[in-house]
Amino acid sequence: MGLPARIALGIALACVSTLVARTAFEICYRSGFYPEVWFADLTMGVLSNHLAFWLLLCVTAFAVWIALEIAARRWLRAPVNPMLVVPQKSDDKFSSPVRAVHKGMGSSLQPLKS
Repeated sequence: MGLPARIALGIALACVSTLVARTAFEICYRSGFYPEVWFADLTMGVLSNHLAFWLLLCVTAFAVWIALEIAARRWLRAPVNPMLVVPQKSDDKFSSPVRAVHKGMGSSLQPLKS
């Protein structure tokens, strides 16, 4: 995946994570729990409710964004080419690297030339 695609994916994931965090706050409000009031009370009034809301929203959105980035990198990484895997034999003390060379309709394994 190229650099512009990674940047676009990061921006999209940041928007989605903010939406998910805001939705989580709305679900809390519907159930009667106000996280910013709880956080402001936890800090014994040092933070206002408004500042507590934005801090919690930023932390929640950042956590969701990191989780989505990890998931995107895990699922969108390039697949491993099985033709490049070198089989290891247990009875050989030294195994030379091999590669698949395409010849016409089939392929044969030949040792790499140094």
